[in-house]
Amino acid sequence: MAVILVVDDEPLQRDILKTILDDEGYETYTAASGEEALVLIGKFHPEVILTDLKMEGMDGIELIEQAPREPFEPSMIIMTAHGTISSAVEAIKKGPSTTLRNRSIKARCCLR
Repeated sequence: MAVILVVDDEPLQRDILKTILDDEGYETYTAASGEEALVLIGKFHPEVILTDLKMEGMDGIELIEQAPREPFEPSMIIMTAHGTISSAVEAIKKGPSTTLRNRSIKARCCLR
């Protein structure tokens, strides 16, 4: 199964996504910040990164800009409850695979 990294500064959101993904059989890691995510990306080389857009410190867009592309480029999905057209356009220009506006969407729907 795929290795997935969930990045969100809200513990409840991280835990919900981790539970759903673990139940689906994915190897799931979590990070509370973009900075922590960069460390975990280097250690576990996730195939998919699910990141919140708005976080304290490094936001989701900065994370995608700084995420290592070696040994391969992970698929990146930005989640947000605060989506605007301009933030979606900016995110897409940076290269995430998908931008999700509704945080209540189950992750498994997005990964199949």
